[in-house]
Amino acid sequence: MTFRYRLAGTKANEEVTPTYLLEQTIKLENVQVEVDVQKPSGAFGLNFIAQFQNIYANVTNILVKVSPPDATFDETITP
Repeated sequence: MTFRYRLAGTKANEEVTPTYLLEQTIKLENVQVEVDVQKPSGAFGLNFIAQFQNIYANVTNILVKVSPPDATFDETITP
């Protein structure tokens, strides 16, 4: 399945793709799954040739951690 271009703020990026990913994550069996959905907003400046400001609002981030069903905290990979 492809979602084509997923520009920030488009239906493909903010609705279709997150819904599909969450549906597929729920279908996983025989593994431990942790899911976190974030909708951050913010801004940062870039000084490249001229001063640019990058601003974003409610961008969808889906984080999925997949582990064996019997994994302990010490066995999981953490940053």
